[in-house]
Amino acid sequence: MIRFATATLLAALACACGTSGGSLAQPSATPTAAPPSTPTATDTPAPSLLPGSSVRLTVNGVDVSYAATITLTGGPTTIRIVFPVDIDRSTVDPYLPRGASVTWTDDRTVSLVIPANEPNPAFKVAGAMSKDGRTMIEFFVLNLMNPPSTVLSTYTVAELLAQRQPPKPDAPRIPGTRAQVSPASDSKQVLSALFADPPVKSFARVLDLVGGRVQELSLPSGPLTLGGWAGTDRIVVVTDRVWAVPVDGSAPRPIAEVTALGTPMNAAASPKGTYVAVVSKDRLGIVTLASGAVRSVATVTTACNGMHVNAPGLAWSPDETRLAVSDCVTPSGDQVRTRILEPATGATAAVIEGGVYGIRSMLSGDLMVSRESGQSGEGARTLWILFSFGGNEKSRLLGYAPTLSPDGRYVLDGTCCAGEGFTLAALGTDPDHATSGSAVWLPDGRVLAMTR
Repeated sequence: MIRFATATLLAALACACGTSGGSLAQPSATPTAAPPSTPTATDTPAPSLLPGSSVRLTVNGVDVSYAATITLTGGPTTIRIVFPVDIDRSTVDPYLPRGASVTWTDDRTVSLVIPANEPNPAFKVAGAMSKDGRTMIEFFVLNLMNPPSTVLSTYTVAELLAQRQPPKPDAPRIPGTRAQVSPASDSKQVLSALFADPPVKSFARVLDLVGGRVQELSLPSGPLTLGGWAGTDRIVVVTDRVWAVPVDGSAPRPIAEVTALGTPMNAAASPKGTYVAVVSKDRLGIVTLASGAVRSVATVTTACNGMHVNAPGLAWSPDETRLAVSDCVTPSGDQVRTRILEPATGATAAVIEGGVYGIRSMLSGDLMVSRESGQSGEGARTLWILFSFGGNEKSRLLGYAPTLSPDGRYVLDGTCCAGEGFTLAALGTDPDHATSGSAVWLPDGRVLAMTR
């Protein structure tokens, strides 16, 4: 009886478990774990802000304001930035000029060297963040401006004939846009000079085409006449004296007094740096640079019928044995001639008609003399005749200011009329395109192109 009752009770319980509406709750086969509790997020505090004035800035060693506008003087510019906190470098580097050389001394100090040819030296750094994320520099600006300047790009003849256009990306920049540009015989240095009356300030600078370094030259006081290169380590300038000016920027050295020749109007150093020729309104003299000896070589007349010769011309032969000078045929007439003299004796080797628009010695060893072309109006060209320094005519060109390559095969010339431009073509052919800027020949046969 007891066994039967027990069985009956178990059966009843089994039935009750299968009924949803039973009075007994259905137990869970496997206990379900409670979901983990999600911790409440703690808000990250915003970084404290520091003004741009908290950053110390120096330009070439001079402290400047964090929002300063500075006109650069040419050559590389060194900038030092000192932050008040350790800084996350990745929040600064993207803002710095692309062409700059950047050196971090530590997490607070960075130095930049901006090259002279950097087209956009100005920069602004916004939101520089400290390494720990607790501090942010709002912003600081250095509004660096390049001075009026000229970019000097060197090209082979082949590159220009393939229609390469200046400037080259890595070309150096030299201050000034109106300066006279003259390459040294080593093709590695270029003289940029402007001699003017006050209030315009005269200057002379030498640019190293290889390294890009610009050296300001120390000049004597007074009205200046440029004589040009005398070798590769000095130039010659003339006041009432002849001066040798070192290209390293050291003090000029007086060589000779030339007051006996009159007020200098033009001067030209000889190709090897042995002599400098000096022209006044009525006299041509020669100064030997090594000794300072001064000799009067010939009389000249620079006022033709009351009008002065347009830039009394001087041109040396490559071997320094001949010197060409342009002057008036007679004081009362308006004709201009060019005489080829022997400086050693003063003797006249040849007389050539022309020179009213100047004469020039070519790197090819020839002499270029200008004459009226008969053209008039806008775009009119001048007749230029190529002579040997013996006075023999070699060829004729119509152009604005043509010059020959050292091998005599190619001609550089200017263009007309608005803006700047130059052409390059084989001698005796017409150029098929113009290139921007202006250009001169380097003694090694390359072309120095100048653009603003």
